[in-house]
Amino acid sequence: MPPIFKNWFFVRLVSLCLLGLWSSAPLLSQVAQKTKYPQWLEVDIGIIGVASKSILDKALNQAAKESLDGVLVKLDTPGGELQATRTMVKKILNSSVPVVVWVGPSGARATSAGAMIGLSANVLAMAEGTHIGASTPVQSNGADIGDSMKSKVMNDTVAFIESIAKQRGKDTEIAKSFVITALSLTSEQAKNQNICDLISNNKDDLLVRIHGKKWTPSNHVKGASKPAIDSAGATFIIYKQSFREKLLSLLSNPNLFYLLYLAGLMGLGYEISNPGMLFPGVFGAICLILAFIATSTLPVSFGAAALILAGIIMLFAEMFVPSFGALGIGGFIAFLLGSIFLVDPSGDQGLRVSLWTILPMAAVVAMASSFAGWLLLKTLSMKVSSGEHMLTGERGRVIRDFQKGAGSIKVAGEIWQARCIPKDGEPSSSASGPAKNQIVTVKRVEGMTAIVEMLDS
Repeated sequence: MPPIFKNWFFVRLVSLCLLGLWSSAPLLSQVAQKTKYPQWLEVDIGIIGVASKSILDKALNQAAKESLDGVLVKLDTPGGELQATRTMVKKILNSSVPVVVWVGPSGARATSAGAMIGLSANVLAMAEGTHIGASTPVQSNGADIGDSMKSKVMNDTVAFIESIAKQRGKDTEIAKSFVITALSLTSEQAKNQNICDLISNNKDDLLVRIHGKKWTPSNHVKGASKPAIDSAGATFIIYKQSFREKLLSLLSNPNLFYLLYLAGLMGLGYEISNPGMLFPGVFGAICLILAFIATSTLPVSFGAAALILAGIIMLFAEMFVPSFGALGIGGFIAFLLGSIFLVDPSGDQGLRVSLWTILPMAAVVAMASSFAGWLLLKTLSMKVSSGEHMLTGERGRVIRDFQKGAGSIKVAGEIWQARCIPKDGEPSSSASGPAKNQIVTVKRVEGMTAIVEMLDS
């Protein structure tokens, strides 16, 4: 075959290959998508409170935004705040991605508010050696609710957990018993009583076993077919808590709240009994605000605003009150904590404030108040440059003859009524005193009269 035909054959072969690849690109893309492993977001919410509420909310938003295949919530909690539980249950029930709650590993528990979180999931799984239930509401300090409110709170909580169980197809009578009789079930009992969907000792096995299970999305139309969970061979993306959430999680610990509350009361009490100590009062005020934030008595945003306001007041009070740094340091700490709690540095666009913005601003406020305090101290320590005391020791010139010891002098650019004293130091009403243009020395000032002494000739 001549070379020209060989070259032409090669060109046609290459062209056909390229055309075939181009035409099969959509098919290859579909195959790639089918063989792509599903991605799930794993999140650990800990004790139910302001921190777990924020963590779950952001995790669900992240999963929806990044089109992940689902959210796996690791649950090991003694319970927590009822209001935060209601918010979290609402988020789970209205999630646009499947939410699977796994009570694990072995030894974990989902008691009190944790049972409500577990029941609200699309799938509730438990590891062997775990338990769930005991959801009777109590006060934040663990004491029983008073008789006047107990019936109201109990009925409300019973209706709440019953509605969750009914929506997820769980045994409503058992769910109500969690609240009414504080019933608690092991994982095996929960599985047999239609509370737990399955028992699994690790998350990988769990996702394999629930693959293909039907779930109800928040926008599900009644009568339409339900989508299936895609979880076989899933890879996990671990949810990373922000510094703000870690701090709130720390505050959610009931032991720490108890210590903060007692420290706040003791600090303020000591300040009241010993006014002027300042440090106990500053320390107590900050501890009390943090304790109120931890229990949601103060919403986080309100508590943060209170900390910022208290911090600014302390920083500027440092300029006028000799606190030896107690107000300045306390104000800086309060301002910094308030700024961190006010806006989550890792929040959504438009509400995102970097920690590297908060820290310099806190430093600027602290330095500004410190500089203003330094200027004030410098001013207070300066020698007085005007007023009566500056006349003492000054020399003046007589501008009106002294008659009976009284006359007028000009000293430091001012004209003063004056009385002359003899050498023994007592004012004299009989002495004629110095004549006009003579030089005298001001010894002291009494009211609007300068007491002068005539210089030796």
